Amino acid sequence: MTRTYKEKVSFIISKRNIIIATFDAWDNAAYVGKAPELVVEDYILGTDIFFFIHDDSTRMYYSAIFQKCRLLQASHSHEYRCDSPTHKRFMKMVLNPCKNGDIEINNYLLREEAFDHTVTIYDWTQRGAPNLVKRCSICNKLNLKNQTDWIEPGELSKEKAQSFLVIHTVCPDCKDRGWKKVLASA
Repeated sequence: MTRTYKEKVSFIISKRNIIIATFDAWDNAAYVGKAPELVVEDYILGTDIFFFIHDDSTRMYYSAIFQKCRLLQASHSHEYRCDSPTHKRFMKMVLNPCKNGDIEINNYLLREEAFDHTVTIYDWTQRGAPNLVKRCSICNKLNLKNQTDWIEPGELSKEKAQSFLVIHTVCPDCKDRGWKKVLASA
């Protein structure tokens, strides 16, 4: 059975994790995601992929899956979320190793589900800024200030979902699940 995906965005990173090519729906995804600066090839090509990942936990996570792909010389995949303010976006990343150490990374939109109300979240990368909410870079769950639980963005009340600043990290569940998956096939 052939699966049709709603969207495919792909790029290649070199063995030094530099973006060396983009293809498929890259330009369209950048416009739809309100990131038109990502369409400019001079801005993307030649840039270290980790320039776009702002926290140490997420960098370590992706560094591990890139290394796994290169060392095992085997394709593997991992599911994640990349929400818009109006929709939950369920994604799948498939990493394919190239002989020279490069990796082809294909991101597929599996499905979308509308939120009951708009959830506006702004990324805040400045370290030490007060009153920030943590957001998991893998599952998009949020850890509100002074809370121990991580919740889905759609679980926020309409008032709380208006807008707030987040810093990205990897939640305990995704860390546990991700490292087990990386180590299981190593």
